Amino acid sequence: MKIAIVTPFYYPSIGGVENTAYHHANFLNKKHDVIVLTTDRLQDGRKIRNSDAFFASVKDIEVIRHPCFFRIGYTYIWRGLHETINNLNFDIIHSHVLGHFPEYIISLFKNNEKFVVECHFPNPEQWITKLLYKTVYKMTLQKLITRKAIDAFIVHGPNEKQMLHRQFQIPYAKIKTIHLGCPHYYIEGFKERKKIIANNDVFEILFVGSININKGLEYLLKAVKDFKKEFKLRIVGSVFDEKYYNLLIDLVKNYNLQDKVIFEGPKNQRELFSFYTRANMFILSSIREGLPCVLLEAQAFGIPIIATNISDIPYAILNNKTGILVPPADSIAIREAIHMLLDDPKFGEEIGKQAHLRMKKDFDWNRIGRNLEKTYEELVACPRIKKQ
Repeated sequence: MKIAIVTPFYYPSIGGVENTAYHHANFLNKKHDVIVLTTDRLQDGRKIRNSDAFFASVKDIEVIRHPCFFRIGYTYIWRGLHETINNLNFDIIHSHVLGHFPEYIISLFKNNEKFVVECHFPNPEQWITKLLYKTVYKMTLQKLITRKAIDAFIVHGPNEKQMLHRQFQIPYAKIKTIHLGCPHYYIEGFKERKKIIANNDVFEILFVGSININKGLEYLLKAVKDFKKEFKLRIVGSVFDEKYYNLLIDLVKNYNLQDKVIFEGPKNQRELFSFYTRANMFILSSIREGLPCVLLEAQAFGIPIIATNISDIPYAILNNKTGILVPPADSIAIREAIHMLLDDPKFGEEIGKQAHLRMKKDFDWNRIGRNLEKTYEELVACPRIKKQ
C-alpha cells in the first residue's frame, strides 16, 4: 500500500502527536510505501532546518514539509497540500489530530483514497479555536461524514470513543480503538532502571509533557512545595504557552523551589531514556488530556506513577494496580499519593512491576502497528465510493 501519514508537526519537533506519527510511519515503512506530509515548523513556531537535532532519524522515511501561512491554535494553515494529495495517488491517507486544517483539504481534494483520522483528544483551549470548533468545524464535520469523506476514525480508548459518538453522532462502526504504545527498548529499560535508581543520591520526580495550561503543573508545584525529603523535580517538554511557563517560573520562586525544580526543555526519545531510568516517581498532573504516550513509556520502565483520573487515563493506569489515580486540580491529593508511595516502597515497586508487565504484553509499538495495518487492509478491501 501507498500510505500518507499527515501530521501538523513531525520530527525534529517533539510531542505526543509527533511521537505517534513517527512510530506508525516507522513500522509501516517496513512493508509499505510511506510518505509523511507535515509542516516546516516546530511546535514553538520556529522553522525547521536540516541541522536540527534528530533530523537524521527520519532519513529512511520520505518527509514532505509544506510551508505555512499562519497559525490558529495548535495547527497551521499549510500551502500546497492539495497538490501533494492529487499528485501522489495514495491508497490510505491517515491524518493525525481531529479538527485541523489538513482534514478540510484532504476531504475536498482526495480521489478514491481511504481517509483515516486519528483524534488525539482533548479539544483545544484557546478561545479562537474553541469558537471555530463549536461553529464552523462542528457543522462542516457533519457534512464530511454525510458525504463519506472520512472512512474511519481512530481513538485511543473508550472515553474518546464515547466522546466522538456523542459530540458528532459518528456510528460506532466507523470508530476503531487502537491504543498508543511504547518503544520496545523502553520495555527492555526496566532492568537498567532498577540498577540506576539503587544508586540515586537524590529522590527524582519526573514530569514529561508540553508546557501548557492543560498539564496542571501549578498543582504539582504546590503539592511538592513543602516536601521534606531532598528531591529534584525534572520537567521535560517544550514550552507551548509562554505566558503559562512564566507563571510557573514565578511559582517556583514564590515556593522557594529554584534549586529543586528543573525545566529540562524538549527531549527526543533517545534522550528521554536516561530521564526515565533515573526517575523514582512519575507524576502527570493534567487537568485536560487524551491518552498521553508518556504514561505508557513511564510504565514500561516500571516507574511508580501518580496521574489524574480524567479522560482515558484510567484505561492506561489501573488504580492501585499499575499506578495511583487522583482527582484533577487537587494538589492535596497529589501530595497524599506521593506520601503513600514513600511510606510503602514495596507497594510502589509492585505497581511499577505490574505496569511494566502490562506494557510488555499489550502496548509494544510493533503490536500497535500490526493492528493499524489490519485496519488499513480492511478499508482498502471495501468497495471505493466515488466522490460526489
